[in-house]
Amino acid sequence: KTRPRRPPPPNPCAMAGPPGALDKLKSVDWRGLVRTATNKAKMYVLNLSPLEVLVEEATNTETWGPHGSMMAEIAEACFDPEGYRQVLGVLARRLQEGGERWRCAYKALLLLEHLVKHGPPKAATDVAASRSVLERLQKFEYKDANGRDHGANVRHRAAEIAVLVASPQRVAEEREKAAANKAKYTGVSG
Repeated sequence: KTRPRRPPPPNPCAMAGPPGALDKLKSVDWRGLVRTATNKAKMYVLNLSPLEVLVEEATNTETWGPHGSMMAEIAEACFDPEGYRQVLGVLARRLQEGGERWRCAYKALLLLEHLVKHGPPKAATDVAASRSVLERLQKFEYKDANGRDHGANVRHRAAEIAVLVASPQRVAEEREKAAANKAKYTGVSG
């Protein structure tokens, strides 16, 4: 009695699909797809608006700071009262972060400074009115396992913003500079 022969194992090259399919997979922006999926999940699970997700992304724990175009988009959205409320809500939450999540607070301060200079004029008065938050952040402490003081970044930025918003004249000068730079870089089409 002879046993029936097993079929040969499938050829991995034949399973790849049509020619060039693997090349197409190599050209996919996987990071972008994951970011998009993550943002959609945040919107659904945390009940966040697209603007709030953008602010969350701008103030994340990644090692690089928020991109200028992202901060500009957020500042522009703040001219709408509802957008302003949403942005400041996320920033208030991020400014409470501490410990290993020090970057969230630091990036929130960067974005806050950008809003004072590029956002609606009320941003400066609202930040000045929240002086206690800036005072607390000027005492921020966090040292990593190697003893590096990352709190210094937060303390310095909070002090800079406190000095800025304490002087309405300086805020006006910074806003004028920001407007001049925006006009210079966007040209006629902006």
